[in-house]
Amino acid sequence: MNQAPSPSEYGLPSRRFAFRTALIYAALGVIWIIFSDLLANAVSSDLRLQTVKGWLYVGLTTVGFYIFLREGTRRLHRWQKALIASQESHAAFIDASPDLMFELAADGTFIGYKPSRMGMNLSPEQFMGQRIQDVLPQIGEQAINALNRAFATREVQIFYYQLMADNELRDYEARIVARGEDRAIAIVRDITERQRTQDALQRANRAYRMLSDCNQIMVRATDEMTLLRDICEITVDKGRFPLAWVGYARDDERRSLEPVASFGIENGYLELLHGTWADEPYGRGPSGRAIRSGKPVVIPDITTDPDFEPWRADALERGYRSALSLPLSDGKRVFGVLAVYSNEPHAFRHQEEIELLAELANDLAYGIIALRTRTERERARQAEREQRLLAEALSDTATAVNSSLDLEQVLDRILDNIRRVVPHDTATVTLLDGKELRVARHAGFEKFGIADKISTLSFDFTSYGDTYLQMRATHQPLIIEDTSKSEIWQQIEGTTWIQSSIWTPIFFDEELVGIISLDSQEIGFFTQDHATRLSAFAAHAATAIRNAQLFSGEHQQRTLAEALSDTAATTIATRDPEAVMERILVNLKRVIPHDLSNIMMIEGHRARVVRESEPASSAEIAWLDRLSFDIRHNAILRRVAETGQPLIVSNTAIEQDWQPHPETDWLHAYACAPIVRDGQVTGFLNIYSSQRDFFTPAHLQHLQAFADQAALALYNAQLFTAERDQRALAEALQDTAEIINSTLDMDVVTDRILDNLKRVLPHDSASLMLIEDGVGRIERHRGFVERGLGPWLAEMRFPIDSMPTLKKMYDTRQPIVVTNTALDPDLLAFPQVGWIRSYTGAPIHREGNVLGYLQVESAWPNFFNEKHAQRLQSFADQAAIAIQNARLFQDAQQQADTLKLQAQQLTLINRVSSHIAHHLDLEEIYRTVLTELEDALGASFSGLILFEDDKVGRLVLSTHTQPEANQDITIGLESNRSIDHVRATHKPLVSEDVLNDPFFEPAWPALRQRGTRTLLIMPLIVGEDVIGTLGLDWVEPRQFTPDELELVETIANQASVAITKAKLFVAERDQRVLAEALGQVASLSNRSLALDELYDELLEAIEHVIAYDAGNIMLFEDNTAKIVRHTGYDIHAPDDRLGELRHTFEQSPHWSRMYGGDRPQAYVIDDTETDPDWMLLPEGRWIRSSVKAPISIEGRVIGLLNLDSATPHHFTPRDAERLQAFADQVALAIQNARLFQAEREQRTLAEALRSAAAAVSSTLQVDTVLDRILSNVGQVLPHDAANVMLIEDGIARVARGYGYAEHGAAEWLSQLRYEVAEVPIWHEMIATRRPFAIPDTQLDLLWLDQP
Repeated sequence: MNQAPSPSEYGLPSRRFAFRTALIYAALGVIWIIFSDLLANAVSSDLRLQTVKGWLYVGLTTVGFYIFLREGTRRLHRWQKALIASQESHAAFIDASPDLMFELAADGTFIGYKPSRMGMNLSPEQFMGQRIQDVLPQIGEQAINALNRAFATREVQIFYYQLMADNELRDYEARIVARGEDRAIAIVRDITERQRTQDALQRANRAYRMLSDCNQIMVRATDEMTLLRDICEITVDKGRFPLAWVGYARDDERRSLEPVASFGIENGYLELLHGTWADEPYGRGPSGRAIRSGKPVVIPDITTDPDFEPWRADALERGYRSALSLPLSDGKRVFGVLAVYSNEPHAFRHQEEIELLAELANDLAYGIIALRTRTERERARQAEREQRLLAEALSDTATAVNSSLDLEQVLDRILDNIRRVVPHDTATVTLLDGKELRVARHAGFEKFGIADKISTLSFDFTSYGDTYLQMRATHQPLIIEDTSKSEIWQQIEGTTWIQSSIWTPIFFDEELVGIISLDSQEIGFFTQDHATRLSAFAAHAATAIRNAQLFSGEHQQRTLAEALSDTAATTIATRDPEAVMERILVNLKRVIPHDLSNIMMIEGHRARVVRESEPASSAEIAWLDRLSFDIRHNAILRRVAETGQPLIVSNTAIEQDWQPHPETDWLHAYACAPIVRDGQVTGFLNIYSSQRDFFTPAHLQHLQAFADQAALALYNAQLFTAERDQRALAEALQDTAEIINSTLDMDVVTDRILDNLKRVLPHDSASLMLIEDGVGRIERHRGFVERGLGPWLAEMRFPIDSMPTLKKMYDTRQPIVVTNTALDPDLLAFPQVGWIRSYTGAPIHREGNVLGYLQVESAWPNFFNEKHAQRLQSFADQAAIAIQNARLFQDAQQQADTLKLQAQQLTLINRVSSHIAHHLDLEEIYRTVLTELEDALGASFSGLILFEDDKVGRLVLSTHTQPEANQDITIGLESNRSIDHVRATHKPLVSEDVLNDPFFEPAWPALRQRGTRTLLIMPLIVGEDVIGTLGLDWVEPRQFTPDELELVETIANQASVAITKAKLFVAERDQRVLAEALGQVASLSNRSLALDELYDELLEAIEHVIAYDAGNIMLFEDNTAKIVRHTGYDIHAPDDRLGELRHTFEQSPHWSRMYGGDRPQAYVIDDTETDPDWMLLPEGRWIRSSVKAPISIEGRVIGLLNLDSATPHHFTPRDAERLQAFADQVALAIQNARLFQAEREQRTLAEALRSAAAAVSSTLQVDTVLDRILSNVGQVLPHDAANVMLIEDGIARVARGYGYAEHGAAEWLSQLRYEVAEVPIWHEMIATRRPFAIPDTQLDLLWLDQP
């Protein structure tokens, strides 16, 4: 638009022009007057010249003014014209502008108005002359403030506001400019579209910034949950949304949608979602739809969206007005959703913003997948690193275990390596000593200041109860996630910081030897992976502990042996008791660490110190010199003297029997061993320590060894006894060797060995045990018969593997001594030999094989020693030679016996083969085979079963003495494990102790009743089929040789062939008998149509072919079966009700089995007690099996032919086929008889109708005609009474009748009247013109019952 023309552009004078013009005019006038006067005075002084000069001045000024005014007027006209054009142009531009313009007074009153296309929704009358704050109160204050600023600053004032227009909120821009001192122009413009464009641009920019920031977060992300929360935070902060959250779609039964991360104003909103992505009310929100569709879903306005109803109130309460849900997809499936909420309605109306947010969701999904992939890769690498570190730590541990026997050093190395692979705060290794767990090594406790306290800890592990048993049983680590909540955790002072712990048992050869435990200050710190790693170190620890224990034990044993040897040498070299006792105490110090030791001798009732170790101070010497005890008043010494057993006082401070001395306050542990001579305690060997719980059982054993040496030193006369015993041993062995060389009789040799053993080895009982197949059996014994134990010992069998003492001698080939059977845990005690208190045994072995044991026993504890064991081993070695020689001799005899037995077996086979090959009598074949095998093998009884099909077998013969065992018994083959085995393998089944064989457990009751202990089942095989089994029973346990099994198999094969041949002969004979019986029935049916005679003949003929206990013939009438003939039932139950019984298909479901093929077929019920379809009747309780054949004519079943038996599984499918042949024969006879009966009834009916017609034609007497009709009805339709009723005027009366007088109803009948309308039956007959029958008046509801 052009600007308005200015006056200067058109030469118009400015406001100062008049003043300048007046000055110029005055100046020109002065100049004119002065110069004109000068000129006039110079020319002439004539007055007329002054006049001329005046007029000339007037003329010139007039012309000048004319020219000046004309040019000014011309310029003014041009300017006016331009001004008008400019005004018209401005007016056109203003009219074309969509802006609304107002002229306002200084107080805001509307005084002018330029309308606009956008309008105001108000007419000028509604606002002209009124103040803006009254017309538009929403923006009144804002407008007045802008108006005042415009007057004050004389500058354009701009402000923005929103108003509802056309049912929507629109944006406006207002510009106010002052016009004069009290007027202002206001221009209002609709900037809604511009604002929306700017808003969309701003939103897009925000979305781009969000996308950029989120991508940077995703690039740097290392944790999925952190990534999701950061994305939500950026979405809220950058996008200026109140809430954003991410949810994952779970594939559970409910199809749950689980929020996993969020940011913003949530206030528990997510907990109220009940999120699901299933198609149900709670799954039809934006997130559920986004997951199902895979597309973004927008809720423009939460207040109106119907699908948002479940969450609307909670959302509006938190200020949410619109929502957007974006699917997260991995390309194959949607696995989650990013949900964004806005506090503005229609906030997500820009498609570009939605697309950018969708791109953000796609990037987030990609980031999640990439992060998961990276995390999995990192986990794999971490796992590889940890596995490598674990392998290195285990390798280092193994190296330490194999390179060092220093247990403490190895355990420290193990704890160091554990720290490399299992983080923890403290670690402990505790070793099991009896029931006590003692801390062996620990780490990490130093920083808590309790290392010294931990070093001295010990626990009673059995006090942990179930935990102790569980760790022993499972060998599995125990994780205590929270010690404050654990029932088994025992709090120790100074360890309250321990919040979680893990215990891993250390096992060696199934023996719990210790525990590795780790502690942490964090609750739930340890995992199952930590437990697995720790278990690997526990295995190495077990090896280290065992190696150290073995080394320590071996070292101690070697030291002990050297010390004892040195003591023994001193004893031999000198007879000085002082020197010997000094050497004993010196060597004792080498073996058992201690602070003080002494030897006491008993003198009367007192024990006095006769030798002590070198004391630490002179004060102790004074104490030892005067040390003497009255044994009667010293409970500890009295206990040792009375029991002869050493003892330990682990803590003198708590031992109630300890007698303290001021000089011994520093002593806290004590051990004492008795010095025994000739069974009498003659002194004590004592040691002391300043440490509590210092001495162990091993120390006590070593102490007792030195005490024994002390006794030896004091009683060296045993040397002479030893020499004498050795000479006696040599003589006894010489005598035994001579008898071995002079005889091969095993009994003679073993008797001589036991006799000579008594000479050199005193004992109360002795025995020689031989091993056969891992089981020991006493062959010879002494000292048991006198105690009444001979029979018991003869029956006893000793499994070597289950008896630790025997097993140990078997494995080591070394003798063993049990000094006190009551204290030895490895010796299995029997009540019968409870008198035995000590035992020694020696293995009888030859060429690496243990043949048995030589054993001696004593009623006294501690009777035997290693010397006795060595003597016993010498006799055992001689017994080995004798046993080997005897067995070689027995083997030669057995070989000769075997050849003899083979000859006898061949003779038997030939005899049986020859006998059964010439017989076709099955009974004879069965009996020959069974009796010959019984005689040959010494069987108690036997039996033979033949299979009829895959489900049923039949015991055809049994030699058992019980009568019921010999009957023709049917045996079910299903679930019969023994039969299944021989049928599957074609091999014999042998059980040498069937009553203890789990394979035969289902048959134990029957086998126990028969008395069977050993069972042999041999299959009868023809070709590839097993046709039966042959069983041999023994009432005693028995073993079989391969030759015996081969004999039974050979005879069984011959029997199979003979039985098959005989059965073929029997089958041909049975077929001939069947044909004859069927021919007999057919002949009778051709001769006679009397069915009753045929039924009797049929049941009799069937009995020649099929054995049965009872049989019947049923015929069907209207799907109801009636028995027309029966036989045999009167033996088992009265048969007077059989003729009255009626059966239907509903009562006998098994009848449906007839229809299994193309035509009705016979079927067998093997066992009525197990058949679910059998209908049990009181009269038929005895029936256990049945066979039924349908009697059918042209595919329609008209009856049944039934045979019953009191024996289950009596009938076979072959019996069913035969019975069906009889049923087909009788069906033909019944059809012929029925055709004849029908033809005869038709002829009788025709004659009766002709007679009735003749009566009607011959007379008009109604009564005569009716009587003739009733008479003829009786010829064709049997009945008891009949009548004819006539209807007159709707009333029916009896016109004629007979048969009622016999029942006293004749008079009643004559008076009987009925209205036809009252009798429904008659209504039906009249309507249908058809007759009506009532089968049973008592059951028919339409029958009118009359007295």
